[in-house]
Amino acid sequence: MALPPLRQRGSDLPALARHLLALHGRADQQIDRKALDVLRRHTWPGNVRELENELALASVMAGEGPIRMAHLSQRLRAATKHRPAAPAKTLEAELEVVERRVIVDALARHGGNRTQAAAELGIQRQTLYYRMRRLGLR
Repeated sequence: MALPPLRQRGSDLPALARHLLALHGRADQQIDRKALDVLRRHTWPGNVRELENELALASVMAGEGPIRMAHLSQRLRAATKHRPAAPAKTLEAELEVVERRVIVDALARHGGNRTQAAAELGIQRQTLYYRMRRLGLR
């Protein structure tokens, strides 16, 4: 018996997402309703592996809080028919979202090597550590 692709199992997605987050040590992390709706509507050409990668990145972006639309990849957010998430109410909150994404992207490009990521960003390694702690990044 063949298992249908993820795009045909939207009702399984919340349970699968909880399981995948638990595999990454984030069993207690929640997913916002709007973000979950976007995940359900996506076609998932990469199937479960694509979902796992998306959740891993979103989890890092969200820090200790729930995964929201803003934490999903640009590709998923652009594909949704919903209008974009409302901007943060304060400049500091908006800058924090951008800073988090820039740091996560730099770390991803360098395979988690913080020294190389800091060099790319033009900051000292200690500054990168400080900012990661402040943003709740691991």
